[in-house]
Amino acid sequence: MRHGSTFGVGLRQRGLQPIRAQSHLASAAVALQTSFICEFEIGSRNLFDTPYRITIFVMQTAVILIIGCLFGLTLTIRAEPIEVGQEAPQVKGVTEEGKKVNFGNYYKKGAVLVYFYPKADTPGCTTQACNLRDAYTELGEAGITVLGVSMDSPKDQKAFKEKYHLPFTLIADTKGKVVAAFGVPYVETYARRQAFLIKEGKIVWRDLQATPASQAEDALAALKQSK
Repeated sequence: MRHGSTFGVGLRQRGLQPIRAQSHLASAAVALQTSFICEFEIGSRNLFDTPYRITIFVMQTAVILIIGCLFGLTLTIRAEPIEVGQEAPQVKGVTEEGKKVNFGNYYKKGAVLVYFYPKADTPGCTTQACNLRDAYTELGEAGITVLGVSMDSPKDQKAFKEKYHLPFTLIADTKGKVVAAFGVPYVETYARRQAFLIKEGKIVWRDLQATPASQAEDALAALKQSK
């Protein structure tokens, strides 16, 4: 009688959409830029020499859920960002005044800069907003309407706007509908800093890693290149 067993574990990487994770304990977001599929292979022979193999695929989603349960992580899968050349989302939002607006109405008036920021009245977001404020006249002369979007409440957006005398509309995207429409990644209630320039109803430029201190200059340069 002959019997024996073998055990092998293979781990292979597969590139998928990045996933964002935030620990409630550390309050820090961690980007998992590569996802994994674990493949376990167990080979064995029984008393009758009949070989069998059991292959277990532990899919990415299951692994993430287990990690989340064990370590208290809040995970958000990043949506695919909207591409240049695509129609701009005809999405509705709520302003800092609590008024409902349709983005499509802004598109009809001319070029629109829709920029997303993580949190009102924080250093980077303030720098970005003030940069656009200081260049507001130049942006207006170029025909650009500015819409700032974050997942803050209307109250927080209004306070932010009044504190820094921002001359443009802020959108309180508390339910994340605008964020989702543009494919902007977020963790809990913090959207990633990104910007999109719309012209004639289409995306003509996108900045997926927007620079706060030069947001206005970057948008103006992009508009010139689109002509």
